[in-house]
Amino acid sequence: MAAQSPHLGADYDLPRADLAFRDGVPFAAAFDDGYYNADDGLAESRHVFLDGNGLSARMRELRHLTIAETGFGTGLNLLAVMVEMNRHPELRLDYISFEGFPLTAEQMEQAHAPFTAVAAEAAALRAALPPRWPGYHLVQLCGGRLTLHLHYGEIGDMLPSLDFRADCWFLDGFAPARNPSMWTAENMSHVGRLTRPGGSLASFTAAGDVRRSLEAAGFAVERVPGYGRKRQMIRGRRSGDRDDQPMPPSRIAVIGGGIAGAAAAAGLRRRGAEVVLLEAGTGIGEGASGNRMALQSPRLTVDHNAMSRLSAACLSFAARLSDLSGATMAKGVLALDAPERMAARHHVFRGQAWPVDLLRAAGPEDLPASVDESGSAIVYRLAASSGRTCCCPI
Repeated sequence: MAAQSPHLGADYDLPRADLAFRDGVPFAAAFDDGYYNADDGLAESRHVFLDGNGLSARMRELRHLTIAETGFGTGLNLLAVMVEMNRHPELRLDYISFEGFPLTAEQMEQAHAPFTAVAAEAAALRAALPPRWPGYHLVQLCGGRLTLHLHYGEIGDMLPSLDFRADCWFLDGFAPARNPSMWTAENMSHVGRLTRPGGSLASFTAAGDVRRSLEAAGFAVERVPGYGRKRQMIRGRRSGDRDDQPMPPSRIAVIGGGIAGAAAAAGLRRRGAEVVLLEAGTGIGEGASGNRMALQSPRLTVDHNAMSRLSAACLSFAARLSDLSGATMAKGVLALDAPERMAARHHVFRGQAWPVDLLRAAGPEDLPASVDESGSAIVYRLAASSGRTCCCPI
């Protein structure tokens, strides 16, 4: 589900959300629009998106759902989903969302303050937030039953390269008149492409251009009463017969109990599979994976190609995993300019606009006494050394 990220340049670091709070409601200065309804944003999320897609009934009937969302914002829609999901302990859910102006954890905390009914869910979300790096991030919530696929960047740049099938869409974001680039006919056509037959959508906006674009993308769209003072909203259904079928139980064998095998088995178990792990040795994490400590460090490239982006996403996930498990022993990794090919790569890195919490040029204070200060090096801030309990998490 990972999308293309921009090549490195002055715009690699994502724009920050410039917020102003008016009567407790966050407003985006760039769009002069609020993130949620001033009366009760959480109730609006439930009315528009959960009720608009009939999610309560579908969660009762199904073992798995895929929800896609066009504007992550404060995460309020996700919080409403988490509350509803907790009523259905057998349900597993993939939640795919996009955000061009990611909020910081501090901004989210202020935005979440009015919603005490979801305080626990909100705290869990903020604790799991990935760094503000463009591209794809994977986040586990609700004990691993909910997988958040969070894409940071312009939605129009990412949708064309994605391939998934959503059961339903939350078409959220700032109003089409204030943020027209998100509501383009091309983006709505990708919404249709990425929706399974019979899938649904709901949105707070009933704008004519949006309705017509969705109809052209294969949806039957109707206007229905909106929330509170909002006269109308829309909901829609993708053409074709809905194939909401319960997922059959999965039984999967994983061969090898090293870092890769154990991590794969743990991930499959979180997704509800019954896993049989086959290991020739006497225990987990032996052989080449038997070191007492493991170094978590990214493999980045100067053009930030697909492998580089995957490596950064894996580092982000591994850093949160090791923090949660208490396995982190030391934060930050110093990469020296040796051999020569590394020196050439680092030279280019230092001229690029990488986020400082991903990598930065090392200063004299970062170098041990045994290293010549005339040389240069790179510091990977989120990289770490971790114990085997993190790397082999069975």
